[in-house]
Amino acid sequence: MMRPVLIDHAAGFRAEAYVSMEHENAFQTGPVMVVPARTYLRLRFLNAKQVVETFQGVLTESEMRGLLSRRNYILNYIDTLVEQQGYENTVSES
Repeated sequence: MMRPVLIDHAAGFRAEAYVSMEHENAFQTGPVMVVPARTYLRLRFLNAKQVVETFQGVLTESEMRGLLSRRNYILNYIDTLVEQQGYENTVSES
């Protein structure tokens, strides 16, 4: 079941912020368990070169590394869900 997710984009750039796919969200619907295929694929193919080309001069090198690190965390989380509950129950094609 797809559910809305609120993202605090600024929190991703604050060292003291805790951001997790596994904790309760603002809608009180639990952790992220299903993601759109479009999101999954865009994250999968996002690479450092694209990040630098898009954000150079806007983000610092450290912030760009942090962005890629969070991408890796999200992909690892989704990949683990796929292993546990199957692709068809984790990635929504609709």
